[in-house]
Amino acid sequence: MFRKILKLHSKAIQFLNIKIGCGDSNFFWWAPCTPFGSLHVFLGEDGLSLLGIPLSATVSNIWNGTGWVLPPTQTERQVLLPSYLLTIGCSSQSASPVWFICGLPQTSFSLNAVWNQIRSSKPEVSWASLLWHKTGLARHQTTTWLFLLNRNPTLDRLSAWGYDMEGTCLLCGVDLETRDHLFFECSFSI
Repeated sequence: MFRKILKLHSKAIQFLNIKIGCGDSNFFWWAPCTPFGSLHVFLGEDGLSLLGIPLSATVSNIWNGTGWVLPPTQTERQVLLPSYLLTIGCSSQSASPVWFICGLPQTSFSLNAVWNQIRSSKPEVSWASLLWHKTGLARHQTTTWLFLLNRNPTLDRLSAWGYDMEGTCLLCGVDLETRDHLFFECSFSI
């Protein structure tokens, strides 16, 4: 389970930002404390070597109490970093995570809001209210939903997926087994 969560790290990190505090517990290259995300990913290995800041450096190593101690920049992406860092500073408080949805900070984490951001949504279909209602049985609703979308595992679909099988209807043995045949045309199911 933990490995599956780690695979979703790249999707989740876009919603997380670290509000910099004293900087002792935040690694400069890894903490998502800028709009660019992790600086190691943003600047790459070149940024690490060209800036001369160690990989294990914390934010407090780069902040001297009154300002940022950064070497001269050499690339276009490196110029963006000091220009952003000049707008923020460190404080005496400890760092805290802040969740962002649609660019707006959230007071607490909402899985529903994150899910609605990462999934592709489509407009509601006209038959949705007929199918998905409180009094329906889940297994019947799911079967009906598969039927309406023509996603039932009928023999014609299984053979299209590459399974080596004959597509003749197992009930009547006459026609090709399709959704329409099974539910409307087969002499055994009518």
